[in-house]
Amino acid sequence: MERIPLISPHLTLDALRQQATGQGVQVAVIDSGIDPHHPDLQGRVVRACVVDKGSDRTIACRDIDPLESRDDFGHGTAVAGIIAAVAPQVELINVRVLNEYNACSGDILIAGLRWALAQNIKVINLSLATMKERFFPELFQLCEQAYEQDAILIVSRRNLGGMGCPAMFSSVISVERGEIAEPYGLR
Repeated sequence: MERIPLISPHLTLDALRQQATGQGVQVAVIDSGIDPHHPDLQGRVVRACVVDKGSDRTIACRDIDPLESRDDFGHGTAVAGIIAAVAPQVELINVRVLNEYNACSGDILIAGLRWALAQNIKVINLSLATMKERFFPELFQLCEQAYEQDAILIVSRRNLGGMGCPAMFSSVISVERGEIAEPYGLR
């Protein structure tokens, strides 16, 4: 995997915001949820759904009031905060797939991604991964569908080693955590 160096050490967030504000862009955050009452995110979450299994074990995506959504773990809110900091006029779509134990099955992850694609959202962040190979074929098909729909799918690699799925697919943008090695670089 090729690493991309910094474009310019002089490129600041303020300079970037002058070029790209996020106006007219919706970003789906498939994660633990988004806290719509966070000071940096108030009024930014325009739609929300929860993906879970019902009592009959079928998976459903339930639309909820964006102001009633929650994030029990803070991860989705942190991801949304980074997106909102870079693109201050972006609209956020909260797709909560993690349950009260901060976990979800591959089927629920797939249902959340399928829902976002069905809504024709053009930027989708999926900061989750699976190593369970039985989900790879369907995730591959959904990532290819996103590419064919001109949707940008940003996914994370696993933090514990191994790339994880769907980060291994060429149709996505894969990101990885970084460590500050020195004041002017990441490693």
